Formats: sequence, C-alpha cells, structure tokens
Amino acid sequence: MKKSALKSCVIISTVLLLSCNGGLKGTYNGSEGSFFDKLVFTSGSKVEVYYMGTAQETTYERDGDKVKIAGSGGSMVFKLDDTGCLTAEGLAGGQYCKE
Repeated sequence: MKKSALKSCVIISTVLLLSCNGGLKGTYNGSEGSFFDKLVFTSGSKVEVYYMGTAQETTYERDGDKVKIAGSGGSMVFKLDDTGCLTAEGLAGGQYCKE
C-alpha cells in the first residue's frame, strides 16, 4: 500500500514539475549567421531541427532557462533569455527567436 502511494506521489510530482517548468511550442527562426535554419518545438518534448532545409526530429528537455536538445554527439545547450529567444552555445551558435 505504501509503495503504491509513494509511486502515485512521484507521478503527480513529476507531472506538476513538468507543467510548471513549461515546454516550448512553435517555431524559432535562426538569425543571420545561426548554424540551424530553425527549431520547431512540437508536442511533448519533441523538436524538429532544420539544417539546410532538412528536418531532423529529436528530443529536448528544459531546466529553468536552459534548453538541452539531444544530438548524436551529445546535447546542444541553449539559453532562453528574457525576450523569449534561444541563444546557442558552441557549434550551434546563434540566436533563435519565436515567429
């Protein structure tokens, strides 16, 4: 009985945490000089990354103002700023702002 209650508590806490943290939704276009053309955040934790007109679907997770997009060589880290734009670090450099 206690395990069942604990399991329910963990599930509810996870759902509340995810809903408070907020997922991203919509299209974020890359500014001039950005590595990717655009990032399209769809349902759940899915994102379509466009490079030279070709889309690759992957997943992302958000932790406060950090957005980590899974890649084949590791995660790409973006920072969500006060204007709602994502700024990439490293090779994926550039800024991506919502349409």
